[in-house]
Amino acid sequence: MKYLLFLVVLAGAYFIGVFGFCQIIGSLQNILVRPPMATVFTTVLWIGILLGVFFLVKHFLNSQIIALYIGYGISLVMALRAGKIS
Repeated sequence: MKYLLFLVVLAGAYFIGVFGFCQIIGSLQNILVRPPMATVFTTVLWIGILLGVFFLVKHFLNSQIIALYIGYGISLVMALRAGKIS
């Protein structure tokens, strides 16, 4: 059961991280095209979601926090190495 919970937290962190980091990077790349408040809103929203998931895992599943770190790390590296950053 412990390993299944580890995999669930890892997969959830990975998918949320992929969406979150890609949204943050994309909105910062298009900062000159988009209205400033749209960029700020998108960035703050996704940072809030990423932090909210972190605090939920830290509070309820503290033993699985390493899975969250691994999932976030993998998704951040994948988003940065996607080749879309100019």
